[in-house]
Amino acid sequence: MYDITEIFRNPAGDIRVVCRSVLAVFSAQPKVFSSLAFFQMVSILISLLLDAVISGVFFKLNCKIDSRIRRFLMTDDDFFGGSYGMQDDSGDGDINEMQEEYNEMQEELYNEMPEVSEMCSTESLGQLIGGVLMSVIVHISILTIFGNAIMYAATDTYSGALPGVLSSLGKGCKKFCHVFTFQCILGLVFGVIYVLIVFLPTKAAKASTEIYIYILTAIIYLIICCVLYSVMIAGVPSIIVENHSPFSAFSRSWNLCKSSICFIFCSIIWFPVLVLVAVWITYDIQEKTNGATTYFSMFAPFGIFAVLSSGAVILHVVLYFLMRVRSEGYTQAVLSSEHEGHFPDGGVEAAIEMT
Repeated sequence: MYDITEIFRNPAGDIRVVCRSVLAVFSAQPKVFSSLAFFQMVSILISLLLDAVISGVFFKLNCKIDSRIRRFLMTDDDFFGGSYGMQDDSGDGDINEMQEEYNEMQEELYNEMPEVSEMCSTESLGQLIGGVLMSVIVHISILTIFGNAIMYAATDTYSGALPGVLSSLGKGCKKFCHVFTFQCILGLVFGVIYVLIVFLPTKAAKASTEIYIYILTAIIYLIICCVLYSVMIAGVPSIIVENHSPFSAFSRSWNLCKSSICFIFCSIIWFPVLVLVAVWITYDIQEKTNGATTYFSMFAPFGIFAVLSSGAVILHVVLYFLMRVRSEGYTQAVLSSEHEGHFPDGGVEAAIEMT
């Protein structure tokens, strides 16, 4: 059994200590973490289904509006009925002259059709952007709430408390605004850096060197993102554990992580590699199986997602506590005394009993 107190006793540990600590926290409360990850996955699937339904309704509505506008323009009585009809009621008019006028107005109408189509396309594009933006906000909100819940559950586990699914979700919802604001600001920073480092230099480059400038600036941007993400990895845990504001969490995370950037980066880089390997294995199994095994293998990625999504959040908590142990001499006994709902005995002994 993995030792959940290892990072408190061995703060100078390597990446293997981090990996063992993530496994220790997850194995201490597998039902809670798996349940939270499962409900997160279900919530995302439901939101995707609603997105598909709403997008389909808007698409059909736009098609109907566009077709009705076209039919209205093509059958307007002011143009094709009334005084410009094809029949001369008085019998004194020149049918050929009226035919020419009719053809001229029809040509003018066809010339106006691109403007109407462009107006409808612009409106549809605005609705599409609004729908995509709303969908992104909903998905980020789901990930934020459940990520907060998993962090609370991991903190409870470290402090010696017994986390629960509903209690963790309740605590996660309370911190939603702070964490969401922090993530939005961090995302905005990444976006501004992309514009300054990649977009503007690429647009200013000559056509012959544009691709080379893009590759070079993209590499620089990737390095900057890795460094920035490494120093900001303790931002959300500091909001959850220490009640920092979204703005003070930036300075808190910087102070904790600035001296261990390489260690943090090496600790988190293996996780996306593990995800890619797991996805590749599941798809490879699907291609080589048939019958009932195929249907079973289709659900395998969801189980892997449930485990890995929890592990990714727990990894942030582990690194956060490890940085505090290194820089502040933080102990599990202090964490237990600060945390609500810990065992009466508290401290390291209670956590050891759980493992």
